[in-house]
Amino acid sequence: MANFFDRVVYEVNKGVSSVTESSKELLEKSRLDGAINECKEQKLKIAQEIGVKIYNMYMTGAEVPDAVKTDCDGITQKINEIKAHKRRLDEIRAQEQGEQNTAKKVCECGFENAPDSNFCQKCGKKLN
Repeated sequence: MANFFDRVVYEVNKGVSSVTESSKELLEKSRLDGAINECKEQKLKIAQEIGVKIYNMYMTGAEVPDAVKTDCDGITQKINEIKAHKRRLDEIRAQEQGEQNTAKKVCECGFENAPDSNFCQKCGKKLN
């Protein structure tokens, strides 16, 4: 009978040891998955920062590769579209409130001019 109990204790200890090892492995895998995801997020942030730096170089007239120029042109176009949408939204809000139209005139260069401006205060282009 003592041999039976010794065998039961041995098997229980073996099971506990196995569960402990599995828990340690599961914890380590989870920790590594977390570290991988954090590295991916940091990598994406760095890539975005590089993109912003390159776009700023482009806007200041620095030489950038042709492939990047196309993307920078696309960014500039989207910035102008956002400004136009915001301007239209401001116009709608002003109309809703019954106020005088206070939307700013945005030049092709991106500068926001006073509503009564005929020429851009930054580059001098004629405004519509």
